[in-house]
Amino acid sequence: MNRIDERDTIFSRMTLEDGSDRYMRYYKKHPEKKEIDDKLRSAPPGQFSYSVPEAPMVESTFAFITRLRDFVRGFDGQYEAPEGIKEQLSALPPSALTDYLKKTLRSYGAVVSGSGLTDEACAYSVRGRGEHYDQPVEELLPFTLVYALEMSTEELRTAPGIREAAEVAGTYLRVAVPGLAIAAYLRSLGYRAVCHMDGESELVLPPIAARLGIGQIGRHGLIVNKRYGSRIRLGAITTDAELRLDNPVDFKLPKACEACRKCATLCPVGAIPQGSIIDDYENQVRSIDHEACFSAWKKFGTDCGICVAACPYSRVGSTLKSSSGSGKAASKPGDPDFLKAFMFGKAGPAPRDS
Repeated sequence: MNRIDERDTIFSRMTLEDGSDRYMRYYKKHPEKKEIDDKLRSAPPGQFSYSVPEAPMVESTFAFITRLRDFVRGFDGQYEAPEGIKEQLSALPPSALTDYLKKTLRSYGAVVSGSGLTDEACAYSVRGRGEHYDQPVEELLPFTLVYALEMSTEELRTAPGIREAAEVAGTYLRVAVPGLAIAAYLRSLGYRAVCHMDGESELVLPPIAARLGIGQIGRHGLIVNKRYGSRIRLGAITTDAELRLDNPVDFKLPKACEACRKCATLCPVGAIPQGSIIDDYENQVRSIDHEACFSAWKKFGTDCGICVAACPYSRVGSTLKSSSGSGKAASKPGDPDFLKAFMFGKAGPAPRDS
């Protein structure tokens, strides 16, 4: 696949400040994006922007994650293992080190992991965030360890809502910790290692996760794990320590996505392709309308999460019961009637977070 310039992503563009040098340079090169981006940046606070107690937790968590990005390549005072330990560990086969790292990831809560060669096709071509803005992505470390932590089904049932957003923020924080710890561990042994986490990554994580056995890419452009669906968040470590090579998995997701279409049907802004995608699957799952998607985020004042909750593999609605105790599935965010009521004020159940 063609490498993505991170500066073109909606998250990078939303950081551009009107009148700044980056702003002027970017929109001189991409004038067609300026009007929609200015409109998105100037949108008023959304439905849940001031919801308490969760909204301040979402913002403070992401602010804290921002500070953790300073440690992805190392930090002052990091531990260095004695030479004797380094020599013993360097004599172990790649499978032994890989097994230990995956065991460590499980102890931090990772539900699935994969390892293998770093695929340059899954890296950004140019960075678009923070201090690395405008920097080409070159000299990637040769091996990647990618992993995922799951999000709560109970909280995902509230999508789109502030509880779902708080769960996303908390999971991104939980994803960052093992990546930072394992990268520091590998550096202590004399290897090079870089943590790739929310907002600070040289890698586009869904495609590298697909290549290393985490799952397959769905209609909505997200990674789908056979057991956890899209109800996961990804992290990765690249290193020059040799790791065991895992293989991609194939559980026939393209056929399932061709037939299902729930994420596209329920998307409140039509950002996901709704027609047949099977004959051009790889391109269709990369054709999400990111501007439309982000407009829903702005309306809600949180991320949306409907496509994640709607995916049958995520199993978000499978155990939800009605408040009457009848056993009939209760109406929930993700149901058409719920979205109709939420967005247009029609008769129907009220959002749980309102």
